[in-house]
Amino acid sequence: MTWRQTIRQAIDKAIQRAKSEGKDKQGIKKAIDESWQWGERTNHPYKVWLEERKTAYYMEGIITINSAKPKKTRQPVAKTDKVVEGQLPLF
Repeated sequence: MTWRQTIRQAIDKAIQRAKSEGKDKQGIKKAIDESWQWGERTNHPYKVWLEERKTAYYMEGIITINSAKPKKTRQPVAKTDKVVEGQLPLF
């Protein structure tokens, strides 16, 4: 069995247990987060768990594609349309 299959089974069991207990979306999210049972959260198994956790969140409607944080747009340091003193023109 691969890490992905093992982790997917653990997350599915956590979801089913939370639903049988009548928990809401936040309760299901907490159950998914508590489903990690393989010691230290590092390396490949943890990365696979994070991917499967995100997939489970989407499948359960806990997060949506549009709920991602918007990217910040960069603002120019000097907000000016005129030539800065001491700076040579480019063209």
